[in-house]
Amino acid sequence: MSFLAKLYWRYRLWRTARFLDKRLRRECGVSCLEVLPKKLTLTRYNVANNLFWDGEAYFPFWRGKVRVSVCSDDGERPSAQQLQLLRTMLCHEGSIRPGVEAALLKYYQTSVYNPLSTRRMYEELFRVSLPEVNTPAQMQKLLPGGPSVCIGIVGDASQARFELHFHCLWDEEHGVTVHIEDWKVRRLSV
Repeated sequence: MSFLAKLYWRYRLWRTARFLDKRLRRECGVSCLEVLPKKLTLTRYNVANNLFWDGEAYFPFWRGKVRVSVCSDDGERPSAQQLQLLRTMLCHEGSIRPGVEAALLKYYQTSVYNPLSTRRMYEELFRVSLPEVNTPAQMQKLLPGGPSVCIGIVGDASQARFELHFHCLWDEEHGVTVHIEDWKVRRLSV
């Protein structure tokens, strides 16, 4: 395929994706909310009467880009507490990544891999062979795509309370969720 033909097909794919994005926005009643200028803009989606706000930003506490999902409690906008929590998260300089990676590694070793019955169940149900994992770098291979930040209903914005959800290869349907409170890992759930 010639260079011009490749360029033409890339343009057609880009144009089609742009058209579909506009169509989705029109059909779903999409609007935008700027949380912090040039850092995070949330997009509102209303699909089948389920309202949620979605975005992506660089979070210093993770040292990388993270998807953000905010559930609206009043049916329209994220609450003032949710927005304050997001602003705090965008400005928090301390890293929680090592603690989260250590907790995920411990969870995998104790709850997924080591109990032979659990490992066999995962291998039979999902038809995957679970590898032995000893380092956070090896663990990252089982968590494709990185985390998503999920912010539910927030009571007190002074306490940093949110969830990091990871898609995982051993349970693709549910993934694994790390519950964070005051910048520390509190618990993990499936």
